[in-house]
Amino acid sequence: MNEKRILVMDDEEKETSRMGKILTEAFPTLEIDVCGTPKEALERIRQNRYVLFLLDIEIAGSGVTGIHLAEGIRQMSPYLNTPIIFISNHRHLRNRVLQRVCSYDFLVKPYEEAELVEAVGEALGIREFLRKKYEQAETLQFRLGHAICRYNVNEIACIQLLKGILTIMRISGRIEEIRAEKGVFEEILKQLQEKKIDRLRRIHRTILVNIDQIQRVEGEGRELTVYLFNCSQPLPVSRGFRDNIREVLMEEE
Repeated sequence: MNEKRILVMDDEEKETSRMGKILTEAFPTLEIDVCGTPKEALERIRQNRYVLFLLDIEIAGSGVTGIHLAEGIRQMSPYLNTPIIFISNHRHLRNRVLQRVCSYDFLVKPYEEAELVEAVGEALGIREFLRKKYEQAETLQFRLGHAICRYNVNEIACIQLLKGILTIMRISGRIEEIRAEKGVFEEILKQLQEKKIDRLRRIHRTILVNIDQIQRVEGEGRELTVYLFNCSQPLPVSRGFRDNIREVLMEEE
């Protein structure tokens, strides 16, 4: 299996052919796989390992968009940090798409060859950075009774302790509830500090959130709340922990 493989999905054959040709010439060491539907893309993903995805948003006749496919890709543990570049005729979709799916870039058709090459080159560069920084498993580990629980930080959206129940929500939206003592939460905080893991930030006395999963922050003062992707319920932010998410606040105090 080639470790340097890109997947391109577009329902226009001329477009996939053009992209394949441009990328093959610009990156001769890469394997370029092209397909026309999300179904075919998923089949390719099951068979190969990819370092980058280029996805058209609107796929005629499939009932599934490139956004839906990207959300499915993000739920696969090998692709939590793999760059995704969206391609569309509709410039107005850019902000909405980039907020909904943790992606890398958005190209508007018709794009210049240089734009595509630059976007792919930069995405592959950031992938190498992410691989070095994150794929060396940042793991939380704690004991519950006789069992040892281990979690990859990349997969966690939120951790909350409430009335003796430790709730762990993954970025896929899956939720685990575990009966635990307060000491477990303190052990998690200690590990985050020792391992210098700064993506999980404390926003409340017993709540940690992954800042990469913050969709928006609303309110101010005591009413400040955080909304995460794949989570409909807002999370409260204590004033004492507001600085922990300052870089994602919509407005400075």
